[in-house]
Amino acid sequence: MKQIRRLSALWAVLLLGQTTGALGQQKDVHLGLALAPNLSHGISRDYAHEPVSPALRFGYKFIFDYKFTDTYAIGTGVNVFHAGATIQHFAAVDTATVNTVEWKVRNQYVEVPITFKMRTKEIGYTTYYGQFGVGLGLNVRAEVDESASASWGRAAQGEPWDLLVSEDVEPQRMNFDESTRLFRPSLIVGLGAERSLLGKTAICAGLAYNMGLANQFADQTTVRTHSTGLPVDESGASFGTGTATGAPFEQEMKGKTGFLELSVGVMF
Repeated sequence: MKQIRRLSALWAVLLLGQTTGALGQQKDVHLGLALAPNLSHGISRDYAHEPVSPALRFGYKFIFDYKFTDTYAIGTGVNVFHAGATIQHFAAVDTATVNTVEWKVRNQYVEVPITFKMRTKEIGYTTYYGQFGVGLGLNVRAEVDESASASWGRAAQGEPWDLLVSEDVEPQRMNFDESTRLFRPSLIVGLGAERSLLGKTAICAGLAYNMGLANQFADQTTVRTHSTGLPVDESGASFGTGTATGAPFEQEMKGKTGFLELSVGVMF
């Protein structure tokens, strides 16, 4: 699976490289390179697992802008970035034990964006732009640092669930390729500016928000929680109340990532 991910990403980059090479001779084409650190966060869509904290990640990008007028352009290229943050959820070990699990998610993607750029006329050697569009990312690496500790238990089936006290557990690095979906469609919105230096050469800086549009988890389950944050059993009763005596209510884990990205680079 890991080799398939990397080969898919390589084919996408090669195909785009051939296209940009053919168009790169045209005067209306603007190429660039940029570094792109980001602040990534998790977004829960199952209302069971919870984002705990965002994380600083890093990326870089090849920029390909095709200007069809002086003020409008189609922006594409290749973005390579890391995404993921810290999330927490309840996981059923068996019918008598539920763990609290914390994941520090580390995903790497190769993304081809397609955005519409609205540009101003040059104002004092500076051109400002806004952009809106979509991206298709391929996951090439997925890892999590997992910390799991027993938090709820019961003596036997039919008995109520009780809160357990457990010691802190050192996180373990795990390969997460099989549990992460290959494709990451996204929505991209941003603002930026280009400062002309000489001829077509310019320095550029931009701020963009990139939000995943689909569930990133594959074949992962989590224990459903009450609005109070407590896990519930199959009847919907909350643990710790004395009324929850059934098996944990497990459901499909659904979530995605979003990140705020700062890009700084040079256009040629």
